[in-house]
Amino acid sequence: LEPGPSSSRDPNPPTFAPFAPPASSASRLGYQVAQKSPLLVATPPQITRALSQSHPYVRIGNKLMGLLTWTSGDPWESFLLVAAFWAVVLYGEVLVRYGGNILAVLVLVGGIFLPKFQKNDIHPSLDEIVETLQTFTARLNIFFDPFYSVMTFLSVGRTPTIATTLMSLTLRSLAVTPLWLLLAVWPLHIITGRRIIITTGTLILSWHSRPAKVTRTILWRSLTIRWACEQLTGLSFTPTPASTPLEPGKVSSPGVRFTFVIYENQRRWLGIGWNTSLFAYERAPWTDETLEPCPPPVEFSLPHTPRGSGVKWRWVLGEDWRVDGQDMEGRKPGKKQAVKDKLGGSGVEGEGWIYYDNKWNHGTRDGGDSWGKYTRRRKWIRNAELVED
Repeated sequence: LEPGPSSSRDPNPPTFAPFAPPASSASRLGYQVAQKSPLLVATPPQITRALSQSHPYVRIGNKLMGLLTWTSGDPWESFLLVAAFWAVVLYGEVLVRYGGNILAVLVLVGGIFLPKFQKNDIHPSLDEIVETLQTFTARLNIFFDPFYSVMTFLSVGRTPTIATTLMSLTLRSLAVTPLWLLLAVWPLHIITGRRIIITTGTLILSWHSRPAKVTRTILWRSLTIRWACEQLTGLSFTPTPASTPLEPGKVSSPGVRFTFVIYENQRRWLGIGWNTSLFAYERAPWTDETLEPCPPPVEFSLPHTPRGSGVKWRWVLGEDWRVDGQDMEGRKPGKKQAVKDKLGGSGVEGEGWIYYDNKWNHGTRDGGDSWGKYTRRRKWIRNAELVED
């Protein structure tokens, strides 16, 4: 510690630590994280620092995606964004031509005053940063969901292979080339670059708005429009008999897939055979991956999401509980197998059982059963998805 320069006049001069960071460096740290929950204590400092430094950019991106997905709470904000896009496309050239220098000065002035508004901002907590990041991710999924749906439809859709789909689209696009040129060149000149940009941009910016959703739903109910789309693209949009059409109001987005896993456990008793009755100190007849008791498949229910979270769990349509490693030929055990199960014999090949010794060790697959195996288990799986509510 060194005395300050006023030590000759002040009998008790202040002390300064030469190892303290300069005052200017504090302004470069950006957002500081306020400790308001145990989450900050349990999070490594490197992750906390990365989240804190990325929060301003995530917050800007979250605000932008809220406008693009029309989930900001005020639809007029998103409409103003669409109107601003129209103004830029229609009058941007005139504005740059007659006032480009003034526009550049306004951009510089905005860049000068922007840091001053950030300094007066309240430092967020780590919970608020994580919540903003989760909202930003959810809005990104909503925004790109139409693109993912189209790609999924083309890859696993109604045609034999992807190559066939691409070839069909290419040939049909070449077939409409004369009509395209007729509308694009003189004297009609209906299709222009500016009109393509404003039409495409308006579709992207207003795709998730409520009027656009209602309009698409009404138009897609028309068989004529579906027939026209099938003729233009060569794809089949008619639901197959095996597929169940979604009811109005139900969620059609694929969401985030998750596989629920439970285990069926049995023990072999002499004179009784394989049974779900196990010792009190060992695992339950049905357990999860951590050997915690859980209900069987017929009683298993999906977890509930918090009220107001905007998402919910649902089972994947067309799928049911299945045994991992089970023979998919639908073969059922016969009477001989029932006798073997009662006497404690080995199971049928392809049932997915793994046989263990008395202490649930040294597991072997189907066919590896012997009189030294006294316990067995098999895995039941079913896919669910977390979708927008």
